[in-house]
Amino acid sequence: MSMIIDNGTDIQETFLSTALTDTQIKKITAEVNFEKEVLIIIAIGARQTATGALVVTSLTVRNLGKKPSLSYSIKIGVLEKGCKLPSKKSYPFIVLRKQRPNSQNKSRGRGRSRGNFPDGCKKQVTGTPNNHPENSKLQ
Repeated sequence: MSMIIDNGTDIQETFLSTALTDTQIKKITAEVNFEKEVLIIIAIGARQTATGALVVTSLTVRNLGKKPSLSYSIKIGVLEKGCKLPSKKSYPFIVLRKQRPNSQNKSRGRGRSRGNFPDGCKKQVTGTPNNHPENSKLQ
């Protein structure tokens, strides 16, 4: 799931409102100039061996409004082969700032690419799924 947030209030209607503390959300929104930037939220979904490391290798935002368009490529850190640590379920996500797209760009390209990369043998970041009732509102 991915979302484009183009103002400081819509973030409260996402799963972040329960996944993060109020202080964390205030810090994120305070760092964004919504006149020039948008927030991008990319939730990876359930993973068994994710370490918590996420690397965005490309990100393009086109169009805002009723039909925003987002293309991205992301790499997910996972336990390396042969690691003896037990697998634990996690729900990694990343929040990014991106320059507001040019309103003249009307292309509708959408796409996502996800892949894994070996991230050593380290303690995993774990959590529980967040089924916020408004999650689908901003997709």
